[in-house]
Amino acid sequence: MKKLLEMMWFPILVVTFNFSSPAIYLYANFWIFDVIMHTLGGIAIANMLFIYLKYFGKNWWKQIPSHMQFVFSVSFVGLFGIMWEFYEFLNDLFYKTHMQPSIADTMQDLFFDLVGAVIFTAIYLFFRQHSRSEK
Repeated sequence: MKKLLEMMWFPILVVTFNFSSPAIYLYANFWIFDVIMHTLGGIAIANMLFIYLKYFGKNWWKQIPSHMQFVFSVSFVGLFGIMWEFYEFLNDLFYKTHMQPSIADTMQDLFFDLVGAVIFTAIYLFFRQHSRSEK
């Protein structure tokens, strides 16, 4: 349970904040809020992946070169971003919401999901490599 909580607290926090934000008009009043949320979402999913792999991918994950771990992490976050955009599309289609106002908005959302993944993964791999080299 402790591992699951460590892995999921940040993504749950981001999703909870995302679903509660319309009540206080954050998306409507701050154009940059969507950018911030997608960047944080990318960071949260990348963080979740590396915590998961710390506990469950110990042997095989350590054998993969850092640059391939980087590609895998960014791709994994990209997959989550695509699934999120499908969720928004299906809400628009079936419930007549307005979560995806344009294709440009969707592309921006996916871009900032990846920006979050790149930021987190680069910092994580840098500090992991740096801590290994000091030992």
